[in-house]
Amino acid sequence: SVSLEEVDGFREISIHNQGCVPAAVRGRFFEKYSTANKAGGTGLGTYSARLIARAHGGDVSMETSETEGTRVRVRLPRPA
Repeated sequence: SVSLEEVDGFREISIHNQGCVPAAVRGRFFEKYSTANKAGGTGLGTYSARLIARAHGGDVSMETSETEGTRVRVRLPRPA
């Protein structure tokens, strides 16, 4: 599921799915070249997303668990 809401002056895009991020990559999910058993994966997707969000004054975060699935949040400042 995907949602968009305003939180504390930021626009927050939240992406949720039932899959769980593998334990081996959780601690380095946003690091350059971080990948886990993904054929053709470069490990640059989440790293690049965080760099772009931070360049615009925002951030990206991730929460994952076996029971709740995974949620990635992209927060960007609300336009003036």
